[in-house]
Order: sequence, then C-alpha cells, then structure tokens
Amino acid sequence: VIRFLFVGALFTLAALLVAARIGNGVARPILELYRRVVEASTSKGVRCSPIGTGDELEVLAAAFDERTNELQTIQNELEVRVRHRTFELLSAKEDLESSQSALEKAQEIAHLGNWTWDIPNFQFSWSEEMYRIFGFNVDDPAVTRESFISIVEEADQPLIREQFEQLLSSPEATLKLEYRIYRSDGEIRYVQELAVVHFVHDTPVRLIGTVLDITERKLAEMAVNEASDLARTANQAKSDFLVNMSHEIRTPLNAIIGMNYLALQTPLNPKQRNFVSKAHRSAETLLGIVNDVLDFSKIE
Repeated sequence: VIRFLFVGALFTLAALLVAARIGNGVARPILELYRRVVEASTSKGVRCSPIGTGDELEVLAAAFDERTNELQTIQNELEVRVRHRTFELLSAKEDLESSQSALEKAQEIAHLGNWTWDIPNFQFSWSEEMYRIFGFNVDDPAVTRESFISIVEEADQPLIREQFEQLLSSPEATLKLEYRIYRSDGEIRYVQELAVVHFVHDTPVRLIGTVLDITERKLAEMAVNEASDLARTANQAKSDFLVNMSHEIRTPLNAIIGMNYLALQTPLNPKQRNFVSKAHRSAETLLGIVNDVLDFSKIE
C-alpha cells in the first residue's frame, strides 16, 4: 500500500510539473499579447519584437504590432491636421470678429443700421446701430416690429404699414421712407429707411433693410429753408418799400412839375422865367429817376 501511494504521488508530481510547463508555454504568449494591447492603448506605439512561440500566436502578435503602429501613425497625422485646422478656424474666427467689429464701427460712424425680418418665424434681427438710432436697449428681448412702429410719428404710421404691405405683395417693390421718431429719452430723430423683400416660389420669406439717421441733414435743410424764407421776406419788404417810396415821391413831384408849367404860362421877367424853367427841368429829371426805380422794383 505504501509503495502504491508513493508511486501515485510521483505520478501526480510529474503530472503537475508537465501541466505547469505546458501552461506556462501557452499562457506566456497570451500574456505577452495582453501586455501589448495595454501598451498600445496607453503609449505612442508598441515594440515589434517576437514573443518566441514561432506559431500562429507569433503571427498574430506581429500583425497586431504592425496594425497598431499604422494606427498610431494615422493618429499622429490626424492630430497634426486637427491642430492645423484648429489654428485655421481660430484665425478665421478672429478675422470674422475683426471684420464684424470694423463693420459695427463703420455703421456707428455713418449712423447706418441694418435689419432683417424672417417672415415665417416672425423674427427680427437688428444691428447694434439700429438699437442706438431708435434708443432701444440691445439686451431688451421685447423689441418687436410693433414697438418700433409705436415710436414713429403717428401721422407716418399708416404710410409705413401701407408701404410694408405693398413690399410683401411684389418681388419688384422697394421701400424708401423718411419719417420722424420719438425716442424714450425724449430726443426726436429723423431717419431714412430702405428695404427689399426676398421671395421663394412667389412667397415672401425675408425682408432686408437699412435705416440711416438723417437728423443732422434734416436740421440743416430746415435751417436753410428758414433762412431762405427770411431772405424772401426781406426781399419782398425791400420791393414793397421801393414801390411805396416811388409812389410817395412821384405824387409831390407831379405837383411841382404842374405848378412850374402853369407858372411858365404867366408873364414873368427873364430872371424869374430862368429860375422856374430850371426847377421844371430838374423836377422832370427827378421824376424820370423815380419811374426807373419803380420799374426796377416791378421787375424784381
């Protein structure tokens, strides 16, 4: 029995040694593949070294290493492209922001704002200068078409609504209006608005327009008109004065001429006749001058 147990123990030990050797030969390449998978997922590449089995696992490991390095190369190229593209996009964004800033500054200098109206969504979009012209807060979400029309001079509101309706009914129509607005800060401004409509399949889909603050020009025109009216009034007053003066002077001159004529028909000594004749000729000459002044005033 003891001998039987001893032989059994030897066979068992031998079996364990063989199993351990076989298991190590199978598990080692599998563990090596696992290590390479982990290394490929955490590093920039893998080492293309044989695992020492010389069988299908060796081929599989070599193929895995090759594909992993190819993928790593592609990933590196993609990272370079992403960096370049990101730089281009950032540069384009900066250029766009710079252009937008320049446009807003140009609109501010020119007092020219622009707007769009997306008709299907009934959504308005205003530039910053539009808000400044109309005196609205750029952060106020309540600014709508009706709030814009509400500050327009009441007499101009029906005309604006009529012009917009005509604009929406014809692709060839354009809008050009001048009107006065009363801002919330109490300031009165004059503006000129231009607009066109974009149609898709005979349906109006978008309005595009500009608003120009013409207050300074309008005030200058009003000052010129006022000065012109004053000049016309002054000129008329001058003409009236010349007419009245001519008539007032001509009446006594006619009397002097008449009296001199009658005096010349009476017996006079030579000295008296000389005096009366000179007075008569002088009066006739003065009457001619007065008549010329009267004719000149009539021509004016």
